[in-house]
Amino acid sequence: MKRVISLILCLIMCNSLLFAGCARNSDTDEKEGTDPVTETKEKSDDGKFEYSEPGVFPIVNEKITLKFTAPQHHQIKDIRTNEFTKWYEEKTNVHIEWELVPWQSRVEKKGLLLASGDYSGILFNMELQPEDEMIYGPQGVFTPLNDLIEAHGVEIKKMFDAVDYIEKGITTPDGNIYTLPQVNECYHCIYAQKMWINQDWMDKLGLETPKTTDEFYEVLKAFKTQDPNGNGKTDELPLTGSPKGWHSNPYNFLMNAFIFSDGGNQLRVVNGKVDLVADEPEFKEGLSYIAKLFKEGLIDPGAFTQDGEQLKQLGENPEAVVIGAVPAGWMGVFTSLEGERHKMYQAITPIKGPKGVQTCGYYPFTYSTGKFAITDECKHPEIAYKWADWLYSLEAALRYIEAGREGYEWRKAEADELDLRGRPAKWARIDDIKYAEIQNAHYYQMGPSWRSFEYRQSWAQPQDINDSKAFEKKLYEATKLYEPYAPPKAEVYPKTYVDSSVVGDLAQVRTAVNDYIKEAIARFITGDMDIEKDWDRYTENLKNIGLDQYLQILQDAYDAQYAD
Repeated sequence: MKRVISLILCLIMCNSLLFAGCARNSDTDEKEGTDPVTETKEKSDDGKFEYSEPGVFPIVNEKITLKFTAPQHHQIKDIRTNEFTKWYEEKTNVHIEWELVPWQSRVEKKGLLLASGDYSGILFNMELQPEDEMIYGPQGVFTPLNDLIEAHGVEIKKMFDAVDYIEKGITTPDGNIYTLPQVNECYHCIYAQKMWINQDWMDKLGLETPKTTDEFYEVLKAFKTQDPNGNGKTDELPLTGSPKGWHSNPYNFLMNAFIFSDGGNQLRVVNGKVDLVADEPEFKEGLSYIAKLFKEGLIDPGAFTQDGEQLKQLGENPEAVVIGAVPAGWMGVFTSLEGERHKMYQAITPIKGPKGVQTCGYYPFTYSTGKFAITDECKHPEIAYKWADWLYSLEAALRYIEAGREGYEWRKAEADELDLRGRPAKWARIDDIKYAEIQNAHYYQMGPSWRSFEYRQSWAQPQDINDSKAFEKKLYEATKLYEPYAPPKAEVYPKTYVDSSVVGDLAQVRTAVNDYIKEAIARFITGDMDIEKDWDRYTENLKNIGLDQYLQILQDAYDAQYAD
């Protein structure tokens, strides 16, 4: 009814407006007295425009306009005038009319658009979630892409063949693919739960790299008591972190010496059965160890409360180096690559617990769904799909997603330049272009794309890991320490689609369970709850707030999508 009412109001207010392609006419078209969209629509009705064979450009023989809704990325100057936008329009003969929404409110805006029915033909990088697909796909709001992929897919089929879990991962239980993913085979992201230790302090105090929980305890104790920064003050923070930084919460790394912890929902799959780890005896044992560190002042209390910016300020404390060890996905979480302090910190392997457990956070599914959806407002879904398919190509990875124009933002590597693995490199970033600056050459990791392991690892890198420009090389070398300790992929709970009838139930019970676990972890570690006396009450409360229902919903989703 909302969509019908919206359509009636639109017809009343805009009875002279003609729709074509995936777009309404823009104000600019009306002011200039031209109507390219209507012209294309008329030609389309008369059969006067044709689209090309799969993989052939331009896509159409006459320029056509599609309407996209997308967020305005804070590191893109203006996507409408972006160099890639202009270049790709020439390549495809497809003009994009952008309806931009603020980056910070893109999720809220997405919900309002879908609920009201007032959405455009294409939703681009609008944070569509699996539950959105499960609700709006069967309603017909999202166009199933299966037949379009079969008829027009070229680059995406190459990606499906190379990354074998993607096609199943983006297929909903009704058998349809409703959105296109972004696939980023980031090696260091798969093993992002790392621990960095101050090697300068280790050398000064004559300490060996810790390999067990007991050795790690002794190192932290030495950091606290032996004044490794040499200023005569007890200002050292043996172990710190942040619950809001990228993998910088200390308990996640430490817990993996007792039981596999994903650091998020605390889930695992055991012989096909979805299980919570946060109520297991091994989890309790891990909490006892972490609580001991906290009680003896070896963990900074701020590690469980401060934000990422506060953590970085500690790392760059102007008076003295104060951080001994810190978990993080990369060095930039806690220090600046522009200075010298990042050179002090080296990654250590996962530490071994008292029962021989030695594992690490593991995130093997290197994709995110919902980056591109064709809605029922799009009159030419074939053209819209063909526009998106090329974005999975190697050329697009270079030109579109994060690099830019050859000769401006990147160049072919010289013969003596080496890549992450020490092989002859293929590409190199141009020195005077800073990757993190606001730019208007590419889409800054927005939208559907495929960055393969091979692509990511073929960029030129300084081979000295302490070079500030070699942070990818340092991460690569650090990640190799973690790869041998990853659990089997089958034990990692994958991304799933939940039946639309229980989406609301899942959201409610998942929030209740996860919030309670986080609260209890903090209270156990800080001593506000006694691990021995209060553990049984904690596990009972998990059941009371819906743990069994939560696991059953996840099990049903897992079985529907992945069970043989």
